[in-house]
Amino acid sequence: MIDPPPIKLPQMHSNTKLCYTDASGNKYYEFIDDFQMPYKRFVTAQLQDRYVRFGLTVGVLETMHKACERMALDASVKPEQLRKFIMTLGLNIEQRLGYMAGEDAYMQLAGVFYLIEGEPLEPEQGWFQKKKDIWHNDPEAKDFFLLGAFRKSSGLAQTSIEDMKTFFQVAEQREAIIPTLSNPSESGLTASMNTTTQLPTATPSK
Repeated sequence: MIDPPPIKLPQMHSNTKLCYTDASGNKYYEFIDDFQMPYKRFVTAQLQDRYVRFGLTVGVLETMHKACERMALDASVKPEQLRKFIMTLGLNIEQRLGYMAGEDAYMQLAGVFYLIEGEPLEPEQGWFQKKKDIWHNDPEAKDFFLLGAFRKSSGLAQTSIEDMKTFFQVAEQREAIIPTLSNPSESGLTASMNTTTQLPTATPSK
């Protein structure tokens, strides 16, 4: 008996394949081999993956930069205030490095790995945002793409949606107690350092 030929899924680009259709009928594609994606998109994916692995996002880095700039330009800052600010900044970085990022970072990563029908291969923030807006209103689609990005980044192909959401909950709890740069009070620093030991520990990224 002759085996039937394998079913070929529709392609949007020669190196992509259909992977999902959402509740509104939007079709999504993924790269047949992520290492064969166009150069600029591959670089974008690698950069976003680094943010994920270091527990950072572009927004976090922008906040740190603006806070440092604000402190440097404020002529009224006293040495003690500067010392507290540096301590806060150091704690903010320390409590992120080596731990998984939260859901937002993986949403951005998913926007790079998966293309919606009509999206160009060159990475464009407008298309990323369009997909994120759709996924926020479609929980099933959101879970599908978050899990896909999570598995690709972590290398844990058997991770379930429930396990992924548990990781995100831990990341949110840790984020909530990281000292903020807008209010580097000594009491805030003490509270944050004390609370850290009571949190469940997220799995450090390799």
